[in-house]
Amino acid sequence: MAPAAARAALAKVAVGAHVEVTTGVQGADGVGLTEAVGSSSPVLTGGAVVVACTGSYGTGWRPRTVVAWDNRRARVWLITINATSSGASGTGVRGVTYGEAADLARRLGATGAVLLDGGHSTTAALRERGGVRRIDAPASARMRPVPDGVVLAPA
Repeated sequence: MAPAAARAALAKVAVGAHVEVTTGVQGADGVGLTEAVGSSSPVLTGGAVVVACTGSYGTGWRPRTVVAWDNRRARVWLITINATSSGASGTGVRGVTYGEAADLARRLGATGAVLLDGGHSTTAALRERGGVRRIDAPASARMRPVPDGVVLAPA
């Protein structure tokens, strides 16, 4: 429900009136957000594995992308667990379940974690002089083009 001030303002708008709506997002501290990344439900909260997905997607072995952090938010882990078949990725790794991904983050020292989009497009790469190098698989493994990604760059 909208705050009382917003409800009062809307009540003054006549039916059929031209209205312009502007939206924005801000954190609890009032600072506006300009970019955000969506994720699945948390898989690690307070150091406990809390996997909500029990269907075949969550319990199956698949490539996963995990963002994890410690309780002080002093450390952040970006974890890539690669593909389930040697033909698709060149890794021969079977992937992990939601629970295994959460447990891995916990064993690294994380107390919270979420999964980002996974599947066979899961890739970790590092930009270096001379180009981009895939770091989650052999250099010969094919990188699939994807429409989005998480990019970290110096400020």
